[in-house]
Amino acid sequence: DTTVGDRWLLGGPLGGLHVDPDSGRDVLMIGSGTGIAPLRAQLIEMGQRGINPRVHFFIGGVYPCDLYDVENMWQLS
Repeated sequence: DTTVGDRWLLGGPLGGLHVDPDSGRDVLMIGSGTGIAPLRAQLIEMGQRGINPRVHFFIGGVYPCDLYDVENMWQLS
């Protein structure tokens, strides 16, 4: 559990990308650059399978062109 003021240390991706549909938990997705593509794929798969947790989706890039398919990902998330 996390409380206000907690600090998190985030690292690179390790292992597989999986969302447990039975957890009842929100999903936090953070990506930039080439890390956006697997998150996009996960959002699409979740939508196709009817897995609908609350998703907090944050992406970033150095240039505006780094942010692609934003409208579609916004609707999916």
